Amino acid sequence: MSWIIKTVFVVALTSIYSVVIPQNQQLVNVEDSILLQNAHQLKYSLPDSAIQIIDFVAAKKTIHDSIIHDAFEIGGDAYWHKGNFIKSIDYYGKAIVYAKKINDVRKISRGYSNIGYLYMEIGEYDKAIEELKKSMEMALKNDLNDRFLIASTYLASVWGRLKQY
Repeated sequence: MSWIIKTVFVVALTSIYSVVIPQNQQLVNVEDSILLQNAHQLKYSLPDSAIQIIDFVAAKKTIHDSIIHDAFEIGGDAYWHKGNFIKSIDYYGKAIVYAKKINDVRKISRGYSNIGYLYMEIGEYDKAIEELKKSMEMALKNDLNDRFLIASTYLASVWGRLKQY
């Protein structure tokens, strides 16, 4: 593949994953981006295959933190789809770590919302409330209205399950 086509392809992939690459960071590896895109497409139809891809990509230490975040988030989605909420919480927690490294408040807020919802699903309501409040506070502070709406809807579901209307 010529360097011009490869450059265009990298630019296209980085726009798909909203990757912002600081000057001192390594460029996104095209192969890793393709693997991540494949995992994203497989996360609901073949979640075990998606998880294998995610674990392979996330184990690399030379890729950009944004790609590792996306890998763990896709892994969280796949485990959620499989009904393995504990593993999903673990992967979303790892995604939050990398979202903090790249200072992406939208991704951090989304991670807290997902974890809060999953805690609700396993009946750990205090933890669910704690995570959802973190998401809501971050969303309010950063004008992320869509994230606030999602987290507050999840929180209303928690209160409903607790029969505290």
